[in-house]
Amino acid sequence: VIDRVTEARGDLVALVVAQSAAMEYYEKIVDEMFTHTARLVDRLERTGGVTYRMRSLHRFIGSALGTRTEVLSVLHLLDKPDATWDDPEMDRIYNELRAEFDLLDRYHALEAKLRSVQEALEMVLSVVRDRRLYVLEAAIVVLILFEIVLSLVRVI
Repeated sequence: VIDRVTEARGDLVALVVAQSAAMEYYEKIVDEMFTHTARLVDRLERTGGVTYRMRSLHRFIGSALGTRTEVLSVLHLLDKPDATWDDPEMDRIYNELRAEFDLLDRYHALEAKLRSVQEALEMVLSVVRDRRLYVLEAAIVVLILFEIVLSLVRVI
């Protein structure tokens, strides 16, 4: 891939290797999130509900969003380094190294998993909110009935 070694080319190789290492780090984190989300969805499928506290769910959603933001900001996979804009040979080396490490495919797979986790969590959150709204509506009905009973007792 590299015909001669220069400092700029060494920096470029280091950047791609660092991106690959960072990608592996985030792949592990996202795989854990994906597994956790799959368990939530499985529980929802089996029981029709999720026994999950709202705060814990919000934390998990926050973690998923934070990871997605971190992946975008840390990896910089969509931005080419400045050196590649000025030198066609550096651009070629960069593109070949990215292809060799499958960075773009891995990045897209990571993004797809993160989107899937986010969509599943939004659905689970919706189910949890619906259950809470049902309880709230039931409490309101009970309070109205209690008020009616109190009014009847006062009349009698």
